[in-house]
Amino acid sequence: VDHESVRLGMRGMPREELPRFVKVMKDVGHLSLSLIVLVVCLCVFNTSAIKAGLYASYTALIVALLRKNTRYSLRKLLDIMANGGKSVVGVASACACAGLITGVLSLTGLGGKIANVILSVSQGNILLALFLVMIVCVILGMGLPTTASYIIASSVTAAPLIKLGLDPLVANMFIFYYACLSAITPPVAIAAYGAAGIADCNASRAGFKAWWLGLVAFIVPFMFAFSPELLLVSNSGPLYIAYCVLTSCVGIWFFSYFICGFYMGKKLIVPIRIAMLIGSLAMVSAGLVTDLIGVAMITISTLYQVFVEKRLVSSEGAATESIAS
Repeated sequence: VDHESVRLGMRGMPREELPRFVKVMKDVGHLSLSLIVLVVCLCVFNTSAIKAGLYASYTALIVALLRKNTRYSLRKLLDIMANGGKSVVGVASACACAGLITGVLSLTGLGGKIANVILSVSQGNILLALFLVMIVCVILGMGLPTTASYIIASSVTAAPLIKLGLDPLVANMFIFYYACLSAITPPVAIAAYGAAGIADCNASRAGFKAWWLGLVAFIVPFMFAFSPELLLVSNSGPLYIAYCVLTSCVGIWFFSYFICGFYMGKKLIVPIRIAMLIGSLAMVSAGLVTDLIGVAMITISTLYQVFVEKRLVSSEGAATESIAS
């Protein structure tokens, strides 16, 4: 989105209109303590998600009383409880619907058949299996909220991925990503179509544009699968984990340049755009050979944009001046 806005010449808000970080943290920074409590309960004390959420909610209610601008009255507390109850109803109904679909898949045996098809078609090829799971997750998640789509997709596709050797955390994170991305994947693309209604624009164009801009997110789960170090699922040291994170970020960054076709203030020609695609995808899997290929392709693309394109522009300008004279 950032690269696309640069290509279109869009500008952000003036700096003087942006909120100051220090002022924001001074006014409401204490409310972030509830998030810290949530993470600590989950990651350090290994409490259940329900308990962690409950402790974080208690923390938020307590720390909000510490400052006057966030302090609430009894009436406001009742409103908070009412709004929380209404939010829970939406999530609960979605989970109930997901439970019905999961039950149908289980009782009819369709879930097991889909898992068997994935295993038989992939023939142990993890890349092909991941691609098939991606398609299934996107189809099952269309038109559903995140929680429901993840529950349905994981009940069908988690088992074959784990059976093929993926860590359970990696497999479930892979499924969760594509369950979320189904919201911007045509032909349903329910999130993009809702946004089109707000923006009063063509729904189909908004859906396909959302999918194209979000295409970079479609390769992130494959990074998890081939580089579990990104999820800290590895016995490797911190240096290797940092190396994997760095190369993955570089690959994602330049893949987004390929998508928008604009780099260093200039339009990418087709061969250089293809080279940038190959270079960025080569850095998806953490490995010295693939990373060197990726760095070489990206370097060639950058050098072309810096020197060759600049020389072409200068020669075109000189030719125009000579014709005019």
